[in-house]
Amino acid sequence: MRLSITSVLIPIAAVAKGGPLIADEPEAPDPHYGVETLEWLVEVAPRQTETLSGTVEQVYAQALQINTGFKLLPMLPQPPKETRGKIICDIFPKAHALAIQDGINYLGRVPGRPKADPGPGRCARVSCSSNSAIWWCNDDKKPQTLGGFGSIAGSAQAVLDQCSTQHSDLSGQRFEPGNWNTIVRKANC
Repeated sequence: MRLSITSVLIPIAAVAKGGPLIADEPEAPDPHYGVETLEWLVEVAPRQTETLSGTVEQVYAQALQINTGFKLLPMLPQPPKETRGKIICDIFPKAHALAIQDGINYLGRVPGRPKADPGPGRCARVSCSSNSAIWWCNDDKKPQTLGGFGSIAGSAQAVLDQCSTQHSDLSGQRFEPGNWNTIVRKANC
């Protein structure tokens, strides 16, 4: 499977590695799904592009090691919350609500358009901190291209809003029109 992001600024392209899982790769969010590790082509400084891998938090930390002046963009607007997606709560081990909100905030600042080759059942962990992860999964037999990372952030926010009360721990999955979904759950990170 190939996942990519195109943008003029921070992530120019991302490609997921296929093949068998290796020891340092995350466990699938659901036993019925496969895992992809994103590789991001990132402009870390003017005219300096590097290939970095992992979640948005890991890529940001790697970029800071290369260029201490590296910055994410200001918060990008998220698409309006829609009630079309079906949400199922408490189906996975629970994540920390505040860590998930931080991940949503990171994703909302990433420019570009996530793209996934055909599924079904292929996921990429797009955010993970404090043992709490956000996954983006393609369940379609066709490639998926979203309007932006705000789509994933908005989907994860809907899970957070519906499955967490007063910033309690939570887990959930939101199924979106177009055969993709977002999973919020506990993870090792």
